[in-house]
This record gives sequence, C-alpha cells and structure tokens, in this order.
Amino acid sequence: MASAALVFAVVLPAECLESAAVERSVIVREHAGWNMDCEAIAAPPLFLITPPSHGKVCAKAQIITIASMHAGTESQCIGREVSGVRLIYQSDTSHDGEDVLVYGVQYPSRFHAVSVTVDIGAAAPGKVSIADAPLAAQPRQAPGPMPVCPQLVF
Repeated sequence: MASAALVFAVVLPAECLESAAVERSVIVREHAGWNMDCEAIAAPPLFLITPPSHGKVCAKAQIITIASMHAGTESQCIGREVSGVRLIYQSDTSHDGEDVLVYGVQYPSRFHAVSVTVDIGAAAPGKVSIADAPLAAQPRQAPGPMPVCPQLVF
C-alpha cells in the first residue's frame, strides 16, 4: 500500500513541440504530484493569472518524467515517469516576438505565482524564461482555472 506523503513538483525544462500542427506551440512547464512510493497523485491545480497578449495557454494531461521538485521531500523519484500536466503556450499565427503570461500553482501549503516570457521567433524555435511573479491580471484569455488543451491542437 502506498504511503500518504505528498510531493508536488515543477518538472521538465521548456522545449518546443515538433509538429507542423503545433509549430507555434511551446511547452512552458510540466507539473505533477507523487507519493513516497513514486506513484502519481493528483497534479497541483494551475490557475491563469495574467493571460498572454499574443497567444493562449492551456494544460494537457501527460505522462511526464520527474526532473526536479518544488515542494516535498521525495527526491528519490526524480527520473521516474508519472501522470502530470503539461502547460503549453500557443502563439497567434501573426505574432513573432515576446509574450508574457503569469500562472499560479496551488501547492498544499502555499500558492506560487510564476511569470513566463515566451519568445517566438520567425526563424528560431520558441524560447521560454520563467521567474517568480507578483500577482496581477490583465485579461485577454480569461483568468481562472487553467483551460484544458483542445484535442485537435496536438
């Protein structure tokens, strides 16, 4: 039987998706939760605080590889695969350049706001910069729970 310790993490560095249908999409981050037996538990809830101005962001359930931890003590699970959530930014087709969004992660003990700058270049793949963020909002895409990615986007 699995023990009750809970771990939540930010995993995976940002990378670009490799398909023509998603050529303007960038993986921002992945989040997962697991117990001390390295079994997946519910991923922490994600909230869109400041929507991007030149695109949209959504979450997609994925099997992910644990690469780092943000909260908890179960580091023996790094390198293992668990069910989690992939956060994906998709640029408007007419936009090249930077876009900024802020999202939040609700861990059991605290809420963590994350500022993301995505740089979509005409000739280069997207680049993502991530930092802690103050809470603020300016809607284009509605703030609130992170929307689920449509199936046809991928």
